[in-house]
Amino acid sequence: MSGSGHKVPSGWRVAVLGGGAWGTALALAMLRAGHFVRLYARDLETVAAIDRGENPRYLPGIALQAGIVATSDIEAALDGADCVLAVAPAQSLRAMLATAKAHMPKDVPLVLCAKGIERDTGALLSAIARETL
Repeated sequence: MSGSGHKVPSGWRVAVLGGGAWGTALALAMLRAGHFVRLYARDLETVAAIDRGENPRYLPGIALQAGIVATSDIEAALDGADCVLAVAPAQSLRAMLATAKAHMPKDVPLVLCAKGIERDTGALLSAIARETL
């Protein structure tokens, strides 16, 4: 249940864009909430490790349940998504969203799951998303 008392739907296809500690943790939380999860990471070693059930580089010692599908193909991660979690650091968000733009599903929620201000422009993450997408 959400704080408003409304039931949060389960069974969504959630794309998590970012394979670091926070992205991996959010992917696990989404899986435990009953969602189908695809996690995009650029690093092939991270993808392979997540597929083996752990992200030792970014989230060592935390066992990942089967069901998180990791991929280095952003198009595959976004295909059919009902919700997209953007979990890139502030300095990487613009490039990641630019890569994702052509494959971003129409009319699905994009949740910015990071904090910060872009160093070069002073832009907030919401402004980066509006400008890039």
